[in-house]
Amino acid sequence: MKDGETVAYNWIIPDYWDIYAWIRVRLATGEWYAAGTHVVRAYRGQRLQGKLRKFAWSQLANEGHTRAVTFVERLNRSSLRSQVKPARRYVGRLTFLRI
Repeated sequence: MKDGETVAYNWIIPDYWDIYAWIRVRLATGEWYAAGTHVVRAYRGQRLQGKLRKFAWSQLANEGHTRAVTFVERLNRSSLRSQVKPARRYVGRLTFLRI
């Protein structure tokens, strides 16, 4: 917050979430789903996303969580680029077609 204004936030899911009404993802003990982070356009480029994530993830580690799980949609090119880091590990894929 800056002068009472929210300039960045993230949301984290600690146990499970429903991607759609027909797909539920359950996390193992100690995992959390890093759903996303948003920074208001006027404040982008100030490394707030990384700072906010670092703070939130350290709090989760203090609560006993040990691993973050994320998903990247194949068509989301910017998310794909952000996931190309040495600490990341590809663990599988989910493909579905619903008619």
